[in-house]
Amino acid sequence: MLDLIDFVKGRFNSYLEIGGIVLTMYAKTRLSNQVIKEINKYFTGKIFKTIIPKNISLAEAPTIGKPILAYDPGCRGAVAYEDLTREIMKKSQRASRSNYTILPRKIIDFWNTGEAPRHSIKPR
Repeated sequence: MLDLIDFVKGRFNSYLEIGGIVLTMYAKTRLSNQVIKEINKYFTGKIFKTIIPKNISLAEAPTIGKPILAYDPGCRGAVAYEDLTREIMKKSQRASRSNYTILPRKIIDFWNTGEAPRHSIKPR
């Protein structure tokens, strides 16, 4: 993955940076904790604080064809994804004060207003 990022950065977008790393499928095990420690060593400051836990509802939702917020919005996994969304938005808002943003302006506008972009509205 890092090689691909370096390739894209070198050939197409010299400003490309890793906006953040999301840890998923977390279970309270020694192995999971070891993996987090190793990732923290290599990606200091890039890891989101919100960790997505292993959760049966997260596994079931795609098999039924529903997003987790429609399938089981109160489960630990859904709550964690909502927390992650808030964390990304905060990070993006801080970053937008500089010349860098991790979210496109259309997504930020939708989040702030609830209005879908014009191109996504189907004519009746």
